[in-house]
Amino acid sequence: MLARLERLGLLSKTSEVQNLGLIMSLYMKIAADQRNDIDWDGALFDNKDKKTESVEVIVSDPSGPDGATKTATYKFCISNFDGIICAYANKYAIPLVGLDNIDELAAGCETDGVELPPDGCKTDPFDCVSGFVWYRDNCGRSASGRSKPKIGGDEYDITTMSSAERKAQSITGRDPLTKRELKMLKEGRIMQLA
Repeated sequence: MLARLERLGLLSKTSEVQNLGLIMSLYMKIAADQRNDIDWDGALFDNKDKKTESVEVIVSDPSGPDGATKTATYKFCISNFDGIICAYANKYAIPLVGLDNIDELAAGCETDGVELPPDGCKTDPFDCVSGFVWYRDNCGRSASGRSKPKIGGDEYDITTMSSAERKAQSITGRDPLTKRELKMLKEGRIMQLA
């Protein structure tokens, strides 16, 4: 996503994406937690995993005619994705905010030798599309079992269910939404736990 925001000229401390520093900080925290969580079998990576990925990207060719492109190879180490985020923050002077220990997290990032995608990159340097396709195909659901799996939807959104459906799914066998709460939803009011 950062590469796309960079392509669109939206990476800066004055970006119209106002929560950029917060989102970058949260992803850095996720990376640190994944790296340090040795009890979780599904960890994305560990400190020993320094595998480098190589992706062919299409970049602008300033030496060619207007709009010309060329192919370049971009290499990155997925286990250092917090370092990549930190390098983007440093490059564009984006303040990392929102976490009490963000300075400590940023100091712990390996930014030395981090290569950011080449300037003028016109394609996804992190090959996110194939990751999303894999996720959709392996984790998505199909209504009929024969159609293509989809991600998202309102299957578990209790506000779109009928009262009978909510009762059937409820642990207590009662509708979790009262008439008052349903009226508030219809009025567009916000419901929250006190």
